[in-house]
Amino acid sequence: MSKLLDGLNPSQQTAVTHTDGPLLIIAGPGSGKTRTVVHSIAYAIENGVMPEQILAFSFTVKASEELRDRVKEIVGEEKGYLVNISTFHSFCRQVLKEDIDKLGRGYARNFRALEENDQRKIVKDLARINEQRV
Repeated sequence: MSKLLDGLNPSQQTAVTHTDGPLLIIAGPGSGKTRTVVHSIAYAIENGVMPEQILAFSFTVKASEELRDRVKEIVGEEKGYLVNISTFHSFCRQVLKEDIDKLGRGYARNFRALEENDQRKIVKDLARINEQRV
């Protein structure tokens, strides 16, 4: 049995050793989700999965950075760097930048997402324009 399973509860061990496709972990705060994901990634690498074939999402940049740091602590800096860890939004932005030409509409690769303040300003400006047309 892998040392990666030491200290994990039975549910965490089941998640860590899951190898049949994608895995979604849903649990409350402080339940060990990050620890489980970190050990799952390390377990996969220990069992022959190439680090660059692993994709892990987190909701926030801060959580993604913590996840990456913890993976590096267990598997080492080099392998940990190769694991694809990001937020869902960051991953999708990267896919769009790489494959934007496949949309076939002339979109620029150097697009950027609007910050929340910019989004609000545009909506307010559009609302004013519509008020003037009425």
